[in-house]
Amino acid sequence: MSDSSKDSSPSSERETPNSSLPEGVDPPPVPDPDLLDPTELGPTYTVDQDGKRKKQIRSHPTDPYKALNKRSGCKGCGCCLGTGLLLMLGIIILISVVVGIFGPGRQLFEGYEVVMIDESAPTILEAPTEPTYYMGNQINYLAPVTNVPIAIAGTNIVISGDFHKDVTITGAKVKGMPSARFASDLEIYAAQFTDGGISLNGELKGRVINNLP
Repeated sequence: MSDSSKDSSPSSERETPNSSLPEGVDPPPVPDPDLLDPTELGPTYTVDQDGKRKKQIRSHPTDPYKALNKRSGCKGCGCCLGTGLLLMLGIIILISVVVGIFGPGRQLFEGYEVVMIDESAPTILEAPTEPTYYMGNQINYLAPVTNVPIAIAGTNIVISGDFHKDVTITGAKVKGMPSARFASDLEIYAAQFTDGGISLNGELKGRVINNLP
């Protein structure tokens, strides 16, 4: 008795898709997959007439983005830091010039004679005959009558006398004595100003942080 599962008749063979074609007709060729061969796409760079490679440009079809341009800014902190320091220095110089021309130091640009006061002899008893800028640490201006504009810059300043022209005082501590009389404007820039009873006919200008009676 034969086993039907082992039957090798042609009807038991698996049919192929082309089994329905008539005899003598060749089946159509299997289509190639739609894939790009990267070996046939060529290089992603170009070559000029001299044989040198130009800057690489992305041209591969698989690139989903454009080529990134290199930044042309500062490389490192050296030049940025140097530029910042130069900018700060320029700002400081500009502020100094503005303060000198329009602030308490403007008399230096107006032709005032500069006189340095020695700490061993800080008292001035004789008034100048031309506009003068006194500079020092401790300055005691006690000239009886002053007929020219003056400016005084120091740490501790004591002032007295009659003043017929403008007076500008710049200091940490400034004290005006009761005998100080000003016929014109008085300009004071001080951290502390003690008004001992001065007389002022002109205008009081400047800036005082702490005004004491």
